[in-house]
Amino acid sequence: MHEDDFEHEYAAMTDDQLLAVAADRKDLVPDALTALDRELQRRGTKAASATQWAPNPDLDDGTRCLEDDFCYRGLVRQKRFLDRFWYWIAFAPFALMLMSARYAYKSPETYKTGFGCVVLVCGYWLFTRLRISAYTCPQCAQRFGSDQACFFCGFPRASTRRKR
Repeated sequence: MHEDDFEHEYAAMTDDQLLAVAADRKDLVPDALTALDRELQRRGTKAASATQWAPNPDLDDGTRCLEDDFCYRGLVRQKRFLDRFWYWIAFAPFALMLMSARYAYKSPETYKTGFGCVVLVCGYWLFTRLRISAYTCPQCAQRFGSDQACFFCGFPRASTRRKR
């Protein structure tokens, strides 16, 4: 579609429909974005800003940020542990295999097994990092992302209150 097609499409929409499209502006192509902005400006309508999350006083489950989520904390602990000790975990079995047998360094199976251990540990480290980056927000069930707040609902990653 061309920009003119988008302009005709947006001109035929009601204000509520146009605001619904504006709420999903991250999914639009550049031509659609410019046509949408022009139509909003022509109508004098302002797109709603990103929603900011506020705790619901009726539902006090103790989750005020992503770091309060039990599963997320476990993933972060695994990631920190692997970030610190991945090389020891990966290369220690390899070194032990080489030192355990007298002529183990001459056997290709020893190297294959040691290399397999290194690949498995590094693969698990990468898998853990990917799980953290693809973690879903406990409030809106969308991918949280790498920012300090959820892109969709504004749910914070870390608490703003001080820890004692």
